Order: sequence, then structure tokens, then C-alpha cells
Amino acid sequence: MEQIRIQISSFHQIIELAIEQLLPPLDDAAIHELLVSIQNIGKEAIAIGDLVAPTTDQDILQRAQTMAIHYLWIDEVKQNLILWRDTLFEYQKSRIFFLDNNVARDEIEQLHQSTTQVLQKALESLKSLFNTKVIGINNEKEAIRKIERWHEQENPWPIYQNQLRALVEQSEDLWTHNQRLVEVASVFENISKKCAQISDSIANDVVKTKRLTQESIDFIQAHLQEPGKVIYYLDSIEEQLKSTQNLKIFKEAIESELEQINTVHRIPIDTVGGLIQNKEVNFSKDIRQWLESEIQPSLYDMIDISERAVNATKMSLINIRNRAIILSKETKEDRIQDPNIQLCQPLRVLLKNIQQWSKEINEVEDIVKTRLEHNFRISNVFNTNQEFLPVPNQSTLLQMRWDQNELLAKVRIWVKDRTVAIQNIRNTVLKEESMSDAEKIIRYVKSRSYNHDPQHYDSIFTTEGFIGESFCVGRKQELEYMETLIANWRVGFRGAVVLHGMRFCGKSLFGEMISHHYFQNNTIALRPNNVINIYGRRLVLGNDLGEALDFVKKYATERKKIVWIDDLELWGNSTVSVIQNIKNILRHIDRGNKFFYMLSMSTWSYTHYDQLFGLQDSIPSSINLNKMSLEEVKRAILIRHGATHKILIDKEGKRMSSGRFNNVTREFYRRSKGNIGEALRLWAASSKVIDDDKVHLIDLPRYDLPDFIDDNEAIVLRTVMLYKQTNEYQLNKQFGPAFKGKYNVILQRLIDMGVLHRREDEMLEVREGLINNVAELLDLHGYIKLGK
Repeated sequence: MEQIRIQISSFHQIIELAIEQLLPPLDDAAIHELLVSIQNIGKEAIAIGDLVAPTTDQDILQRAQTMAIHYLWIDEVKQNLILWRDTLFEYQKSRIFFLDNNVARDEIEQLHQSTTQVLQKALESLKSLFNTKVIGINNEKEAIRKIERWHEQENPWPIYQNQLRALVEQSEDLWTHNQRLVEVASVFENISKKCAQISDSIANDVVKTKRLTQESIDFIQAHLQEPGKVIYYLDSIEEQLKSTQNLKIFKEAIESELEQINTVHRIPIDTVGGLIQNKEVNFSKDIRQWLESEIQPSLYDMIDISERAVNATKMSLINIRNRAIILSKETKEDRIQDPNIQLCQPLRVLLKNIQQWSKEINEVEDIVKTRLEHNFRISNVFNTNQEFLPVPNQSTLLQMRWDQNELLAKVRIWVKDRTVAIQNIRNTVLKEESMSDAEKIIRYVKSRSYNHDPQHYDSIFTTEGFIGESFCVGRKQELEYMETLIANWRVGFRGAVVLHGMRFCGKSLFGEMISHHYFQNNTIALRPNNVINIYGRRLVLGNDLGEALDFVKKYATERKKIVWIDDLELWGNSTVSVIQNIKNILRHIDRGNKFFYMLSMSTWSYTHYDQLFGLQDSIPSSINLNKMSLEEVKRAILIRHGATHKILIDKEGKRMSSGRFNNVTREFYRRSKGNIGEALRLWAASSKVIDDDKVHLIDLPRYDLPDFIDDNEAIVLRTVMLYKQTNEYQLNKQFGPAFKGKYNVILQRLIDMGVLHRREDEMLEVREGLINNVAELLDLHGYIKLGK
């Protein structure tokens, strides 16, 4: 028994030394030292338990004391080891909070001091129990009574032995999880920095635009009598007015960070009653969804403001430059005395607008940084009261159920004076009959145009292309079809598909979602007049798709990739036609299955080129994305509304009821004919922000586009739509001598009516809000085919 006393005394000293060596959890070394202490305590406790074995040659007192170690003392050792394991968990947890800037150094020190005191008290309790419950057995009668009672039970040591080993193993697992969380914390920090960097960069773009505007004013004032210098200077300024932001690069940087943690982790989040509670967390998925919902919409808002400032400045400079050109042709005597007002006034007005935009962008930037600082924390994984990184999309899907049980709204009273109502209808009909087609077209164009909301609620609805999987809904059948095509291609079959549909139906979003989901880091996106890099090889693209595809085939040799060509109609100019480019891509598709080719184009272009080349024979796989279901459109609106963090209210200022919401979305669905983009644009156009928290819908005028198309206008519009974007030079080449004498006049009339729109790059296109209506009219008259 004396040997056991010595060993237990040594065991107590090991714990005492571990307490003395305990350090505040400010770094991983301190936590690892704590793990080593737990391993030593557990190892020594098991050694003592194995050493203690009551024998018949012991006297009664010694046997009772030996048995008391297994039946009493070792349980207290287990409780101590649980306390040490829980200390390790709390230290690791506080270490993560410290990395997250969620606790201060002095708080860590306070935790360390209180923990040391608790561990010391636990050790004293262990020593006291040994002295009283083990050594304290000094009466043979008491010893016999205890031995008899313990003999009725099984020796608990094998169970305690397994439990002690399990506690050490749990501590080792905690250390492993701690290392993973530290790695994830680093990813959180890097992502926060990247988000802050891009928001700062966007804000700086507006500051740069403001500075260039002021410099332009100063230069013009200093060179009023030298229009030539002004023209040259404005050209140089315009070259500097470029938006430097590319969210694609930002997303790729984020994805590279997420790849480091792209697994599901089982994270210990709490200890209750001696047991460890775990939570399975997919950090990569949760971070991606949170960023898509909470940060990316704000970044889109900021880029929208920045581009608005840049574009407005460019237009002002173009106007001033044109005025300067006119002045340069006049003699000094003929020039007006003070051209400063005429030249600089647009920039002075613009400067005030930029100041307002700068204020708006700073407000959005503050929102981004506040959300990152308060919500984007890895330490939230320990919060047992809510999901890790919750996004509002989830709760928004239930938002319209709040008043499901309310009584039906009272039936609105009919207009009292029916005579007045009938007279109003009669007056409207007479007024409608007196309007010309041109007036009706202009009215329709105005009704389809809307100003961006000053608080940027609408940007999340009108942003085109892929903005994250959190915003992608529906398309289940199309996705299953794509999965089949890609699977067949991976086993050796030829891979090619055409995505087609009306304008705004989601071709770009669907294509980018496919490339993101199935071909991440293996996508070659080809766009005219862009630059591509393949393994260090660089090519500046023009409009020759054949050259681009030859380059891809030559240098993209390592992995199977997808070649993604969005808006195939744009691959054409006066040198290389769209027809030539389609021939080139069909040639590449026919030559093997190295690449999966995904193309997109409008339905009218698809049917047109199918008649010319038999596209369905060369590329038998196609997906018509024209229509989504009512429920899918409703869900898309809800998700985007949720990402704006605003409450939807009705005209009375109350939260919009589910019934009212269903009616509104059903009407938008009907008016958009199931076109998801059209429905979202209608929602954005109808939205009016009340304040930082509320938004309500206004009634938009509902006009029809008149059937204004005659044969000559149909020919011009059909040509413009097949090109998608064109100019007078290409149309002149297309129509020949008839253009100047006949079609140029028709073209100008369509521009004046607002049917055609001239872009900043001088290219012409059918106005966005009219293109689907014009397509339907052309289909009605047989100039294009939309199919079913």
C-alpha cells in the first residue's frame, strides 16, 4: 500500500505541475501544452488503476483501501479529467474568439486565472477524498462492511479505464478540431480583407472620377481659347475613366480560399453533463451562401453607382468634346466671349451628382464592413441558439405566411358613381383612338423605362448573369438534362448544347451556373474583343471565333474543359460574319470530344441559323429557357427581396399579406409570360423604397405596343435583331445602295421613336424593354420564327 501511496502522491504532483505550467490560450503552443498535460494525467491515472489489485495476502484495512481506489477515488479522477478536457475545449474556444477579435487579451487572462483556481480546487478535492475515503479507512469493522458491499458489485475499473482513455482521445480530437478551426479562421480573415479591399477599391473609383471631373473643369477654364488642346485633353481623360472592378476575379479569389476548407467538419460546440455536443458544418457552402446573400448584392450596388458615375462623366465629356470641335472651326473673333459656361456647366452639375453618389457608395460600404465585422465570424459556430452564418433568404421564404390565419380582407366597395366611371372609360377610348402609332410607341417605351432606385433596392433584381447559387431557383428538368449530357461527354460521347430563349429568360445565368457547378476552374469563356490566358499563353480576341477556338484547341491540353460562348450573335463584324463563326464552331464540334461546347443565343437566331445550317443536326442537344413555373418565379422574387433586408408593405403601410403577394406575383408572371428576367424587372420597376427598412409596390401603367411594323421596318428590325448589335456601316454593307436611299431613313425613324437605342460604343440595338415585344410582332408577320 505504501507504493500506491507514493504513486498517487506523484500523480497529484503531476496535476499540480500541470496547473503551474498552464498558460493563457493566446497561441496554439499554450493549447498544445494543455493537451500534453491531459495526456500525462490520463496515462498516469490508468497506470495507477492497473497497479491497484486487491490480493488475499493483504490485511483487511489494506484490502479495503485498495478497493476504495477503484470504487471511489478513480471516479473523482475521472471527474478531474473531464474538467481538464472541458478546460481544453474552453481554451480552444476562447482562442478562436480571440482570433476573431471577439474577446480582448485581458478577458483571456481573466479566464486563465479563474480556470487555474477551479483546477486547483478540484485537485484539493481529489487529495481530500484520497485522505478521507481511502487512507481514512482505519477501522476493521468499517473496512469489512465496505468490502462486503463492494463484493456485491462488479469491479468498475474496466469501465473507468475505457472512460479515461476516451477522455484522452476526445482531448486529442479537440486539438485536431482546433487546428482545423484555426485554418478556417485564417480563411475568414482573408475573405474579410478581400471584401473590404474590393469595396474600398470601388469607392476609390468614384473618388477618382470626381477628381478627374474637377481636373477637367480646371483645364477647360485654363484653355478656353484653345479648343484643340481641350479636345486632346478630354480624349486622354476619357481613357482613364474605366471601371477597374471585376467581380469575377473577386469570386475566383474567394473560391480559391474556400477550396482549402471544402469539406464537412464535425465541430465540437459545447459540453453538457460530461458529454461533448457536436455540429456538422460545411464551412465552404455556408460562407459562399452568406457572401452571396449579404455581401455580393451590396458590392453590385457599389459597382452600379461607380459605373453610373463613370458613364455619366463619359457622356458629359463627349458632349463637351463635340462642342469644342465646333468651337475649333470658328475664328477667335467669332467665338463667344465666355464659352466657359457652355463648356463647363455639364461638368459642374455632374460634380454635384458625383458627390451624392460618393455619399451613397460610402453608405453601402459601411453596410458591407458592418456585416463583415459583426456577422462574418467563425466564432458564431459556437452559438447554439442559431444556425452558423444564417442568411435572410431562409426566413424570407416564410415571410408571406405571417397572416395566413387572418380574416379575408373586406371586399372593396365598387365605384359609387358608375356613370362617371363609364364616362371615364369612354374618354380613354377616344383619346386612345386619336393617338398615332409613334405616340403609342413612345408612351410604351416610357412605361418600360424606369430610374434606378436611389437606395439600390432594384439592383439585386436587375443584375444579369450568375451571382451565386443562393439566387438560383428552379430549372430542375434542365439541370438533370445537362447532367446527363455532361456525364455522356465524360465517357467519350460528343458534348455540345445550345441554350436559347427570349431576352431576359436567364440564358447567361444558367450557362454560368453550369460552368461554375460542373467545370469550376475548367471553364474557357469566349467573348469578342476580350483577352484569354491559357497556361501562360495570351490571345487578344477580336471577332474571329475560328481563331479563338484554334487557340483553345492548341494550348488547352491538360484537362477536359467547357468552352462557354454566351451571345453567339455578337461574334460578327464587318470583317468576320456570324455565319462564318458558326461554321467555325460547328467544324470544331465535329472534330472530337475534347471540349464540352455550350452556346447561347436568342430563339429567333437559333431558328434562323437552324434553317441555314441545320443546327439541330450538328448540335442535337438544345434547351429552351423561355419559361419558368409560377412557384419558381415567386421563390426567385422572395429570395432576392430577402437579400435586401427590407420589409414589403402594402399601400396602408402594413406588412404585405401572403394573399396580396401571391396576387401580385401571379400578375407579374402573367405579364412576363413566365420569363424570369422580365418578372424580376417588373418587380424592380414597381418597387419604391420608403426608408431603410421598408419598400412597397406601385402600380405601373399597362400599355400595349401597337403593331407598327410594315414590311420595310420589319426588314430593318429583323436584321438588327439577328446581329443583336450593329451600326450603320454594317447595315450599309448588308443592304447595299438601298440603305442610303431607303433604309437609312427607316432606321432613323426607329431611333427617333425609341425602338432602337444607340449604345455608348455607337452600336445600335433594339431597346431592352421592347426586344421581346418586337420579336413577337416580327413572328406574327412571319419575319422570324420563335417556335413554341
